[in-house]
Amino acid sequence: MGEPEVLKQRDWTPETLRAAGFKYYKRRKQVVMARELSEDEAPKTIKAPWATLVAEAGVMIVYNPSYRAHKNLDDYEHWPVQPDLFAETYAPWDEPFRTSSPAEMHLLKMGCQPYFKITGAWAKQVEEPTYIQSLESPEPIHLPPGAWLCIGTHGEPWAQEDGQFRNRYVAESPSDEAPDFPHQHAAGNTDDDDGELGDGGAQKPGSGQAASGG
Repeated sequence: MGEPEVLKQRDWTPETLRAAGFKYYKRRKQVVMARELSEDEAPKTIKAPWATLVAEAGVMIVYNPSYRAHKNLDDYEHWPVQPDLFAETYAPWDEPFRTSSPAEMHLLKMGCQPYFKITGAWAKQVEEPTYIQSLESPEPIHLPPGAWLCIGTHGEPWAQEDGQFRNRYVAESPSDEAPDFPHQHAAGNTDDDDGELGDGGAQKPGSGQAASGG
């Protein structure tokens, strides 16, 4: 048997995405907490459901605060987002901050600030095992059937577990109001094969996301 085909970062258009079975899903507005990874902490290894991700200094680490406070930062669901992607796809939280949330207050004390994701995602639920190369994973990631394969704003692939995707995105009703997409990614990262895995974010084991996005 030959090597499996790996979906990598590439240039997409709405037309090629739709032809490949992707649809655009809006993001639910949910507060997340984020901070920049310092040089003292880098490189940081993050366990995602299907891969081990590596974050370098300057990468944004995004945390899902839920409600219950945890003792350590790594006990929260979290994922890395490249700084340029973070600047394009997240915005400072613009509603009254929930001071009643122990988790959010703890993360605030640990140097995080509240944000929310302002972009949706092109995504499809894979029906067979699929390999992708995310921005944060040293090796290709194997996605099982039922995982959601997503395409980020720079054509980067990423993935989420079914429950996580449905919690974060309006999966029950794809949107016809897709923004212009995608940005051209840096020269040298092009790949002639269709596909990729990315946006979003990586999470602690079992939490459901394989990085850059969320």
